[in-house]
Amino acid sequence: MIKHLADIEPNGLNREDYRARWSILDRLLDPARDGYPMELLLERYSLAELAQPGFLLRYRSVLDRFIAEHRRIMRPPLDNRPFVHQLPGPASLARFLRTALGWDRAAPGRVRAIGQALAERMSLEL
Repeated sequence: MIKHLADIEPNGLNREDYRARWSILDRLLDPARDGYPMELLLERYSLAELAQPGFLLRYRSVLDRFIAEHRRIMRPPLDNRPFVHQLPGPASLARFLRTALGWDRAAPGRVRAIGQALAERMSLEL
């Protein structure tokens, strides 16, 4: 995200400019929970669009509903599905699954499905 911010700032990104223009990202976003969803958003929207008033609040509302619908009760330790961090895919998705959804283990197909469902939700509701 910092690289994206630096790319759109005409003279680069310094600490003062970040605090003045982008500190909302620090206040509203948690890297473990929001990293993967924000990667999805950055495929569709520019950071300038994300910084528009109300956009991040709408995003949080959509994401909170998605998490509530997909959060799972932890499975017993004898579960034989792979740990989410061992599955192919972005590390940010594994962090999202662990921190936001409470999934330590999941079948690869289920991980792909949840990634697609989240991408669809973000594109339809934002």
